[in-house]
Amino acid sequence: MQFLLLLVGSEFIRPGFGSEVGGDPSGCAEMAFFITSLFKHPSADQAQNVCHRYGIQYLVDNIYDPVWRDKRSWVWALTPAVADPEFRALDCR
Repeated sequence: MQFLLLLVGSEFIRPGFGSEVGGDPSGCAEMAFFITSLFKHPSADQAQNVCHRYGIQYLVDNIYDPVWRDKRSWVWALTPAVADPEFRALDCR
């Protein structure tokens, strides 16, 4: 089982994406670019494309990310697995 947590909206992406414990860091910059772009108002289709490309199953967002305020964004278009008034974990499979 692989586990990778990226707090992109809070602008925290671990350098090397944990590759210091094994793995190839060569794709990290590209992955960071595409994942970061998710928080700049993309559509649900764009979010799902990034999820499929990198094997992401869930996207997490909260009220502090600008994409939250865009009611046309993936935050509101994807199906929530968990949601409350300030947090949403969305199914991106």
